[in-house]
Amino acid sequence: MLLKEIAPPDSNGVHRETRYTWEQKQAMYKVVPGGLPVASGSPIWKLVATSTCKTLPGAQCVGTNDETKTSISYNGNLLPTSSTIQNGTGSESQTTARSYDYAGKIEWIDGPAGSGDRIYYFWDAARQSIGEIGPDPDGVGPLPRPATRRHIMPTAC
Repeated sequence: MLLKEIAPPDSNGVHRETRYTWEQKQAMYKVVPGGLPVASGSPIWKLVATSTCKTLPGAQCVGTNDETKTSISYNGNLLPTSSTIQNGTGSESQTTARSYDYAGKIEWIDGPAGSGDRIYYFWDAARQSIGEIGPDPDGVGPLPRPATRRHIMPTAC
């Protein structure tokens, strides 16, 4: 697993650096329908955080506004449920959240601007995408959310 990535020098001679943090996670499943979730087999490594220095070299940027940190949270199926991007001081942050249905299909993604930028996704019984409703284009204004409906043609057997 990649722990550190150092880019070639920019025009100022600074090597942009990104550090990666990984954790072992286990998916959850139910042995008995309706039962309590239990941990599955062996844990797997999942990316839980990154830290990127924009202009300052390496350790000089940690904890400053030059650093951009991203943290990722996962649900019991190891699907990402939220990601937060913030500067090194923590004074500015933006979180994007996600929700999934029982089959692991995305139900919605809610960006950092509140519920107005939420995108909804719809699936049929065969788990095919049948539509989505986009973010509110003008916040509280009169414009409706854009929507897409997909017609799935049945296939011949």
